[in-house]
Amino acid sequence: MNNGLTIKKSSKSFTETISIITNRIQNKGLRVFATINHHENAEKNGFDLAPTTLIIFGNPNVGAPLMQLNQDIGIDLPMKMLITDKKGVISMAFNNPSYLKERHNLPEESSTILNKVTTMLDGLTDI
Repeated sequence: MNNGLTIKKSSKSFTETISIITNRIQNKGLRVFATINHHENAEKNGFDLAPTTLIIFGNPNVGAPLMQLNQDIGIDLPMKMLITDKKGVISMAFNNPSYLKERHNLPEESSTILNKVTTMLDGLTDI
C-alpha cells in the first residue's frame, strides 16, 4: 500500500487490462459510471502522456450504507481504478478499503462491507 493506494501489476497489455477490468466490473453487477482516457485528453491539449485511463465504478447498495456511517467518504466514492502503462509495465491502482476506513474514521461496523469490497477489488485485479 502506497499512500492509501494498492498498486498491482497486470500480465496483460494496457488495452486488454482495461477490457478485462471493465467486463469484470459489469459481470459483478457493478456499474461503470465513467471511463476517462487521460492520455487522449492530454494529447488533445498538446501534452505527451503515457497511456493512462481511470475507470469510475460502483454500486449504491454498497456505497450508500458507508455514506450513512460518514458522508465524507463520498469524496472517495464511487470507487476508482487507474490503469497505467509505465514503459511497458501495466499497473492497476485503487484506494485500499482499509485506508478509506481510517481516512474517514468509519466505525467497526463498516468492516463487513469493506472486507467484501477488498475481496471484490482483488478479484477484479487478479490479471
